[in-house]
Amino acid sequence: MKSRILAVVLSALLIVGGLNLAAYAATGGKFLLGKKNTATKTTKLTNNGNGPALALKNKANSPPLSVSSTKKVTKLNADLVDGLDGKALQTAGYRFAIPAAPTSSVLILDFPGLPAGVYDAKFSIVGAFATPQQLFCGFRRSNPNEIHGMSTGGDALAISAASGSAMLDTRNTRWQLYCNSTENFSVGDAASDGYLSAVTFVRVDSLSTKTAALP
Repeated sequence: MKSRILAVVLSALLIVGGLNLAAYAATGGKFLLGKKNTATKTTKLTNNGNGPALALKNKANSPPLSVSSTKKVTKLNADLVDGLDGKALQTAGYRFAIPAAPTSSVLILDFPGLPAGVYDAKFSIVGAFATPQQLFCGFRRSNPNEIHGMSTGGDALAISAASGSAMLDTRNTRWQLYCNSTENFSVGDAASDGYLSAVTFVRVDSLSTKTAALP
């Protein structure tokens, strides 16, 4: 008889304990660490002091958080995406304005501060001449005879413009803009007439690459 009473008491304790555990893990109950918790309403955590409302710390090789939905989280500000800073994900553009330079038949420009990468590079150079002339410009590397994106100024004019583009890899090669003419020219005077001379680099090595199909 005693053994039967003891079994009933133990069973009752297990039932009550199980119900309590279920209640703690459900809506309105306590949050159980290391256990499955469920709720039918949004759980809010407010920090009335300074600092974050929630801090998650774990081992370096494990993510601190996982989600089951691909829906956008409004106002979520992430510092890194796939280990990259936000600036690294942008299509970065760099514009080099051409300053006034002494009159010469040759103009050679370097691009200090341009990060190493692959760029869609464009130039638009306007030269002012004493007499109508043509202006020739292009990108060159260490070999002065190897010119990419070469462009002429078209008809011989007192203000002659040359523009062009080239895909440049600056990771292992130093590129310059090279312009020349048969007579001296000035880029400063051209700018004063409303024409601007500049070289623009748009970084493309972080963009998705597709290979064109040949016919």
